[in-house]
Amino acid sequence: MSSGPTQRPWLRAKPIVPFSLAESACVQIPDRLSSVGTRQCMELNLRPCGAVFFEERSLLVANFAVRRTPTPHARVLIVGGTHGHRFSSVSVIFKWMPLLHSGRTGPFEWKVTPLLNPGGLLSKPSTRINANGIDLNRNFPTQNWEEESQRYWI
Repeated sequence: MSSGPTQRPWLRAKPIVPFSLAESACVQIPDRLSSVGTRQCMELNLRPCGAVFFEERSLLVANFAVRRTPTPHARVLIVGGTHGHRFSSVSVIFKWMPLLHSGRTGPFEWKVTPLLNPGGLLSKPSTRINANGIDLNRNFPTQNWEEESQRYWI
């Protein structure tokens, strides 16, 4: 079962995350994914999300604003790499992000994290679970998590 949002020992919030965490990830990711280059990763202007995870790894995010209309019709969240050993989801998002950088955002705001589980991808060997043994896909807390997770997942 998931612990509440304030009881996550694997996440410790920091007010400022140095950009070097993004640079570090952009150097490490190509070691696992031949489809993503360090230069390509750096050019996407990914930024640490503000939280540091196990082994000083951070989620990297990119935001893409609406360019043609004053307000977005909707906001879109794209997440890849929930399971660290499923490389294709990370690769696809890295290949798709240049379209968003080119201004093809449509009437939407986008928040993209190409790698939700850096501990899983960057561990050797890559694993489904994160660095603390948690399967992130099975552990997303929702409002009804406590009531419905047991019935759904067990």
